[in-house]
Amino acid sequence: MKKLLLSIALVTFCLTANAQFSLGAGVGIPSGDAGEFTSTSYNLSATYMFGAESDFKFGLSASYLVFSGKTIDLGQVAGVELGEVDFGNYAWLPIATVLNYSVSDKLSVGSDVGYGVGLSPEGLGGGFYLRPNITYAVGDKTSFNLNYSSISDDGSFSSFGLGLAYQF
Repeated sequence: MKKLLLSIALVTFCLTANAQFSLGAGVGIPSGDAGEFTSTSYNLSATYMFGAESDFKFGLSASYLVFSGKTIDLGQVAGVELGEVDFGNYAWLPIATVLNYSVSDKLSVGSDVGYGVGLSPEGLGGGFYLRPNITYAVGDKTSFNLNYSSISDDGSFSSFGLGLAYQF
């Protein structure tokens, strides 16, 4: 039993010795169908990466992704004012696996792939989550990224975004 516990502790130490934790935030411009009734997307993310000494890095990510709804004026028909429609906000909790490849010391490409759990409004379903990105390191701990985020089920919410991350 002692050997088993020692083995588990050693494996855990080896996996976390090359691990890297990061927190990020970003904004985006909705595209496709989402662009019709949302104006902005924003996200907060936490990522835990393994294999920090390799060109390929893999990990896990959890995010909070929100699309801010537009208020659309319906105008008038035959002199009758139709009013406005407020679409409200749409929020998800994407849980994903992450795979990145370091092209150089400063540049990497990768993708998050997983499932986005619908949070609000009530009854919002979840769907397949995909977030390919290009990341540029601007220091030892800070990086910028360009990304495309998409959550799709029957329809899709997608956006092109810019983000900033800080690695611990």
